[in-house]
Amino acid sequence: MIDCFACSSDDAALAVIGALRQCGRAVPADAAVIGCSNSMAGIFTLSPLTTIAFDEEALVSYIVTSFTALLHGQTVHPIAPQDIVDLVVRDSA
Repeated sequence: MIDCFACSSDDAALAVIGALRQCGRAVPADAAVIGCSNSMAGIFTLSPLTTIAFDEEALVSYIVTSFTALLHGQTVHPIAPQDIVDLVVRDSA
């Protein structure tokens, strides 16, 4: 039996939670669910949604800086994941 779902968006995760409940399964007791995008809808569910939040400003800044460096023949260094994403732990996982 599947006991966890990692969804590509909070909307998809909320749909999974709804489907699990229709099948009589409890979240997170029977299955953990995590979304991606930290939407407001995920906060106001029966089991507030655990999600991944992106620091969009940091990501865009990195992309622009990297692109500019490449245009000038400079080396681009990878960004650390913890600099652009954050796990927001709530009740669904």
